[in-house]
Parts: sequence; C-alpha cells; structure tokens
Amino acid sequence: MAYLVRHHHSPEQIDGIDYQILIEADYIVNASESGYSQQAIRSFMEHTIKTAAGIRLTKTAFGV
Repeated sequence: MAYLVRHHHSPEQIDGIDYQILIEADYIVNASESGYSQQAIRSFMEHTIKTAAGIRLTKTAFGV
C-alpha cells in the first residue's frame, strides 16, 4: 500500500491492476477538479487507461 501512495503520480511504472485502478481514479479526479482539456483527457484515455470501468467512466464524465 505504501508503494501505491508514494508512486500514484507515476503511470509509467504501472505493474498491477491495483496500481492501474489507482492511476485511473486519480487522473479522473484531477481532471475533474482542474478542468483538463478534452485533448489531454482523450490522450490519457488512449494511452494509459486500460480498464473497461475507467474508459466508461471517463467517457461518461467528460464526454470524450
């Protein structure tokens, strides 16, 4: 758990489903709170989000 907390802003080091889910959830929250551009959200979704739930939530929340 401590590893996940320390590295949750490092998507290039994803090595398990728990880490993948944390990265996706963190990004979705940050994008919502910080008003990320549609292009930034689309790019992250295409390159980093891997779970069906993450893709579905991102599409629903941001209309991409």
